[in-house]
Amino acid sequence: MDTKFTLSALLLACSLTTFAQVGPLTSGEAPRMEGSKDILGTQYRALRLSGTHNSKEVHVGIQPLGESVNRVEADLTYVSPVTFSLQYDPAANTLRSITNIGSTTTTVTRSNVSQAATAAGITTPLAAMNYLEVEIRLGGNNTGNVTLSNLELNGQAISGSYVATAPNQTTSRFWHLSDFDFGSGFTLTGTITLSGSFGNNPDNNSLAFTFGASPEQGSLPVKWGNVQVSKNAAGKNLLQWTTLEEVNTEHFIVQRSTNGKNFTAIAHVAPKGGSQAADYTLEDASAAGDAYYRIIEVSVEGKPSYSRIVSIKGAAVAAVVYDGRNTVRVQTAGGGTRQVQVLDMNGRLMLKASVTEGTAAVNVSSLTRGVYLVRVEGEATATRFVKQ
Repeated sequence: MDTKFTLSALLLACSLTTFAQVGPLTSGEAPRMEGSKDILGTQYRALRLSGTHNSKEVHVGIQPLGESVNRVEADLTYVSPVTFSLQYDPAANTLRSITNIGSTTTTVTRSNVSQAATAAGITTPLAAMNYLEVEIRLGGNNTGNVTLSNLELNGQAISGSYVATAPNQTTSRFWHLSDFDFGSGFTLTGTITLSGSFGNNPDNNSLAFTFGASPEQGSLPVKWGNVQVSKNAAGKNLLQWTTLEEVNTEHFIVQRSTNGKNFTAIAHVAPKGGSQAADYTLEDASAAGDAYYRIIEVSVEGKPSYSRIVSIKGAAVAAVVYDGRNTVRVQTAGGGTRQVQVLDMNGRLMLKASVTEGTAAVNVSSLTRGVYLVRVEGEATATRFVKQ
């Protein structure tokens, strides 16, 4: 049985709550104890600033990526800087890389990742993934440098820049992030900056991201289940999430964003706790336009765990038209009933009406001549008209 929370009762000073940034990444390889398993990965190969190899520079899929059956690949032509987004969506069962180089965007998607992991002999569930390892490998006899920066994980900044300088012989630099819930889905974004000159061996100059599971990384305070957002019968955004297990959870914070990067806290939700699955529902009546959501679980120690980001398109007003006399016609889409307000230019409410999906007429015959605004509930902007 799920619990429903209404935003109007939960808006509070939670927007002032702050957390430490994710990271910075720790230098060195991810600790792999007995039972650890590398599961997912993305590799950028043949890093360089000139020349072509046609060597399938990006590999996306199941570890080990060296096995062709485990990966999907594509060619890239590098121009510095390179921006990327690595996205694991457990609901869609996909791992995707989106790489932006100049005006060119290359998207590579590995579908059916859970089945592919099983076929590769991986018995560890993807939901158990809790570490990230970053490796920059550079060959000798070149002066190439690679800098990894502007990292964000689920919209949360990872502080610091990570630099590898070409050595006199082939070598690797490693960094890692442990004890993070990658298994519930993630979006990792960042920038790759290349400088200097690089050799021609495509395997000598590379940047690899490995996501895996280790039983020694410590137990996570929450195991995330499904997270989704939809429109309810009233046309409001309805956020629903499930936790598979909660350990020492203090509370949840629901955050909203208009761009998927800058989030603001909109509600606190009390946990149910326990080892059984728990369902939560939150109606967001104040969202206007497109909206992105994520949930932060905060442990009793104050440590945050982030859900994956979900989004929904805002209901659009198709038209607000004044007929030049006594009627304003409002056409809406998206279902449900919404309030329409007519305001004067000082912001005073002059008229209000309810509009269901479709076209409705608002009688403005009682208004004196002048300039007014029509504001529809759930929309970010108002429409101006001049009453004749």
